[in-house]
Amino acid sequence: MSAMATTSSQPDAAHYANSGHSISSASDSDSSSLTASGQTSIPSGPHDDPSVAHPDPGKPLVPCKEPMRDFKWGGNLVRKALPVGTIPRWLDPSRVDVAEPTKLPLCWYGVPFERDLIYPYLARIGLASYYKRELLRAKPGDLDVFRTWANMEKWFKRLSGIKLDLNLVWGHPTPILTFFSNHELLRITQAQVYRIDDLLEDIGYDRDCELMWYLDRNLSY
Repeated sequence: MSAMATTSSQPDAAHYANSGHSISSASDSDSSSLTASGQTSIPSGPHDDPSVAHPDPGKPLVPCKEPMRDFKWGGNLVRKALPVGTIPRWLDPSRVDVAEPTKLPLCWYGVPFERDLIYPYLARIGLASYYKRELLRAKPGDLDVFRTWANMEKWFKRLSGIKLDLNLVWGHPTPILTFFSNHELLRITQAQVYRIDDLLEDIGYDRDCELMWYLDRNLSY
């Protein structure tokens, strides 16, 4: 699925694109020149000046964090930006100078909930539950969707450490199947993202069905 291929400096394919930080260096032909006499001359530069501070090559580069944006209730800053497959930097807690990830608007990572794919899949793998006696409109042998969904939640949590959920979001008329939020991004691993990818493939989601970031429907940003 195309969204699963999104890469980032975090081990999360749902996270964000590479930061673009790069260290460029001059080529060997630019770093020295030959004089008329055949002698090699090394041009002077800031590295020759002991008064200039240079970065410690032994320390990793830390990407700069941007200030938190002014999210105004009733505005449409976030709703205009989402849904997208890669979360914007300004909604990513690893990229924003924010004390707590929960200070950022709540966004969910997921796909449309396709019950016609999900419940048959759960029956195939032995997680479906059925009514044993008549209850309201249900007859013995009918699928108990509530217990079946609970079985799926427990199973996938044990398998991956991820809590499945159904959430209403902006940009989709019905609840979507969500895997995690931007508030949880800092703890999500690449292995967990692979589990999500495998699950959707096993269920039978079309490979063109892209995992997307959505704003929680309860928020007006």
